Amino acid sequence: MTVSSFPVEDTTVTLLQGEICMQYTRCGKTTCRCREGSLHGPYYYRVWREGDVVRKDYVRRDRLAEMQAGCDAYKALMDHLKQSRQKRVQIEKSIRGEWRRGKVSIAAKAD
Repeated sequence: MTVSSFPVEDTTVTLLQGEICMQYTRCGKTTCRCREGSLHGPYYYRVWREGDVVRKDYVRRDRLAEMQAGCDAYKALMDHLKQSRQKRVQIEKSIRGEWRRGKVSIAAKAD
């Protein structure tokens, strides 16, 4: 799921929800080396949640760095937004406290 694009360090990355996971797999063939424990891989997947559903999408090795950058940028943006919301709540509490103590007055608009 692509959310948006925004500039990061002189480049534009596509924001991608989720994270990149590495996975080793068994193929299921009875004569394959993976039956003895030497699994195939690593294969890379982007894993994210849409509501209650966990989604998983294969990531080709040649796009791994691009996808990782998109996931990292999305996480950085979400962290920044969370911090901004927390600061806003602190400011609102401070203003309410000042108002209750009578140090801040709210001027009514005259229409």
